[in-house]
Amino acid sequence: MPDDGATTTVPVPDQFAMRSAGTPAALAVADTRTAWNYGQLARAAAEVADRLVAAGLRPGEGAAVLLPVRQESLNPAEVVTEQG
Repeated sequence: MPDDGATTTVPVPDQFAMRSAGTPAALAVADTRTAWNYGQLARAAAEVADRLVAAGLRPGEGAAVLLPVRQESLNPAEVVTEQG
């Protein structure tokens, strides 16, 4: 796509979905103990999202997540954006 100087804002969930579908084996996050690619992160987020929906959470409703600061904490953050 040519650069016409215009800026386009793509929402984070859409960026994540495009990256996960287009390059699922690409490195998404890593720390000193482990690394996840986009496909793994997308699958993990979908699993947690399914559990939250099964527990009654609906799109647009709030969800509180309390986790330590580490790679595993990114998964619920993606769930929130994935579920709306």
